[in-house]
Amino acid sequence: MNKNIKSILGNILHSYYRIYIVLLIIFLAGILSHPRFATSQNLINIARQISVLLIVSVGQTFVILVGGIDISVGSVISFISVIVVAMLLTIHPIFSVLIGLSLGLIIGAVNGFIVTKFKIMPFLVTFCAYIIYAGLALFVDRGACRNVTEPQFINFFSTYIFGVIPISIFYAITTFLIGALLLSRSIFGIKIYAVGGNKEAARLAGINVNIITLLAYAISGLCAALAANILSGILKMADALVGIGYEFDSIAVVCIGGTLLTGGEGSIIGTLGGALIIGVIKNLFNLYGVSPFVQQIATGLIILTAVLLAQKKS
Repeated sequence: MNKNIKSILGNILHSYYRIYIVLLIIFLAGILSHPRFATSQNLINIARQISVLLIVSVGQTFVILVGGIDISVGSVISFISVIVVAMLLTIHPIFSVLIGLSLGLIIGAVNGFIVTKFKIMPFLVTFCAYIIYAGLALFVDRGACRNVTEPQFINFFSTYIFGVIPISIFYAITTFLIGALLLSRSIFGIKIYAVGGNKEAARLAGINVNIITLLAYAISGLCAALAANILSGILKMADALVGIGYEFDSIAVVCIGGTLLTGGEGSIIGTLGGALIIGVIKNLFNLYGVSPFVQQIATGLIILTAVLLAQKKS
């Protein structure tokens, strides 16, 4: 058992090393290739841009670690965004936020319940959820972007700490730390890895595989809900399409971060590295005026490369 633990830790450390070396190379290339890249304002922009993505990716990491996948996060973000902003017109902002977070938790738990109860492929379940919540977001929004005028809500999610650091970065760091502690310092984290590594062995060891899987999806839904609130605050509006794309970007981040799509191996620290890599690359694309279509192609190639490297490593 000790040898297995040492082997797992060794593989994780090796993954960190590779991920952050790649990040360092990309970062240095940015410094050398564009004069605006290393400015303080641009670096803060990078951190702000990846803050929401990191939050979603933390939730995605839990799901992938148990051997699942959550395609629904993008449309869940859109749906909760329009719901929360609509509620701001009638109820207190704090209650709107809490209802939105609770809704995300419930949506994720329902996804997990369907996956475990009916033994349906996670991709199929969450893809259907993606379609359902995308439709619900459009139904609630009815094609009209709703502006956010509630100052308390805006300040809560788009203010600046010390007048410089966007508060979304604080939320992202907090989510990252909680996720990292849960996976590395709790019994729940041990069970997550056990379920992802071998479900039958975990079941024989007395772990309730269904409950752990359901909780992983619930965490993903909660992270998507938090992301929805932050996006609504930053943009000062809700849009039925605001979350579209986060499902694929979050999967890319988790894969680049070294988490295996088969489950059982990976980490939140790796996910942070993956988010930074994606953020820096996209920022460089924007600085050079690269077409969004080319960026999408590049993101697909990055995901494919990460998966191929993970397959080779495993």
